[in-house]
Amino acid sequence: METGLLRHRRPALYMAHPGHELCVYGWVLAARPLAHVLTDGSGHGTRGRLDATARLLDGAGAAMGEIFGPHTDKFLYRAIMQRDTRAICGLFDAIVTSLVVNDIDFVVADAWEGFNPGHDLCRFLVDTAIQAAEAQTGSRIQNYAIQLWETNRNGDMHRPRGTLRLPLTPGAFQAKIDQARGYDDLQSEVDRALSSGGYDAFRTEHLIRVAQPRYEFPTGIPYYEQVGEERVRKGIYRSCLRFEDHFRPIMTDVRRHARGIYGGAAYAGEARAGTAP
Repeated sequence: METGLLRHRRPALYMAHPGHELCVYGWVLAARPLAHVLTDGSGHGTRGRLDATARLLDGAGAAMGEIFGPHTDKFLYRAIMQRDTRAICGLFDAIVTSLVVNDIDFVVADAWEGFNPGHDLCRFLVDTAIQAAEAQTGSRIQNYAIQLWETNRNGDMHRPRGTLRLPLTPGAFQAKIDQARGYDDLQSEVDRALSSGGYDAFRTEHLIRVAQPRYEFPTGIPYYEQVGEERVRKGIYRSCLRFEDHFRPIMTDVRRHARGIYGGAAYAGEARAGTAP
């Protein structure tokens, strides 16, 4: 573990769903961040998994933050689809407040990958909230991302300059595997991840530096939209969440809200002349 990571006064972790902490469990053990979760992890059902994450964090010596599963997954999805600016900006304000009140100087949060709209919303809100908090306090906050999608997580080719590489000690690695195996509600995901990358892929954790946020997709549209379109064609969904129709308007609303409350000329990923947001 890089010792520089332990010199921060107050690190924080922001996740869309409980369970994401497993991807950086070694860092959680070492840094003991203030951990926040946007949803309860209930997915399409009614059973959440906050209790499992709360136990894991407590056992690792981390603390639960002010934002800890305030919404169901279905609520957050509907909020994006229906452009519920009040709900989304409420989450944004809560993140800004948590950064400022707790004097956070190092943040780790879900990456922007186009895999899950909740993950991407978490990343966008955190990026924008960091800028708002820095404008309020005049202090810099280091910003890092967790790659969650297996397509991106396995292999070094997707890791840009500034990535922090965190090799785990044998004890931390075994503790990570034990915690993953003991997280009952995520066994299918854990099995898939281990079969895809093998155990050795989890001996080293990577925190991806976010210097200048860019909200783009390699194929032009996010993976979640491609999956949604396929399910609409099959009659499983009546409609699907689309980036241009649903997600981008929410981003515009949050930036407008941030400027009105916290000031600032430009916020995360806003287009400059000749560029795409």
